[in-house]
Amino acid sequence: MEEIDRVGIRALVPYYGEWGENQTLIYSLEGDIFCYPHGMRNFLQLFVRQQELDLYQLRKKYGELLQKRNGIPLPLGFYLVLIPVKLREPIAKGDGAYGYVVLEQVEKIEEESKQGVFYLQGGLRIPTLWSKKVLHQQLLYGRLVQQAYEQEQRRKFDLYYTASPEFFSVQEPMEILASFADLSYNKDKMKYALLCRKNKLL
Repeated sequence: MEEIDRVGIRALVPYYGEWGENQTLIYSLEGDIFCYPHGMRNFLQLFVRQQELDLYQLRKKYGELLQKRNGIPLPLGFYLVLIPVKLREPIAKGDGAYGYVVLEQVEKIEEESKQGVFYLQGGLRIPTLWSKKVLHQQLLYGRLVQQAYEQEQRRKFDLYYTASPEFFSVQEPMEILASFADLSYNKDKMKYALLCRKNKLL
């Protein structure tokens, strides 16, 4: 998961392996393809948790915003909004039909054989089972979610930044680090003194 977070995500595609294993293909921003040996649901839960977020709460919150229960875009950061789209017909119940494309990676949408196709940066082509019209609608939902996420983050920044700008504007960075170092040193010194007294060394 740390490697995926480092190289970035362009698209997530559900995939059946050679023996029918339910797996997930991760297309990275660097052009590499990683195969995660479990289904999309498992990957999302772990990846979202790594971002210190909750998948259920994200879907609930932005589902209420869009007044939708399914196909909810997931904002994991300012430039990491996952757009859900139907990519396959699952063989078994629970395998999952949805994949995800990153909103900011979409260059255009075309229609081929009455089905929509995403064209992403890096020359990546993602055929879907939805129409071009539905894909445009999903992008619109993604933009609405992105705007709501950015507004909330901006509000929090404005709220909490006003409480502490003076500290960082007055002191130079090295002075700040030095103050933290002194604090750490004093704590260690106190611990040493208490330990010595406990053992009657002082």
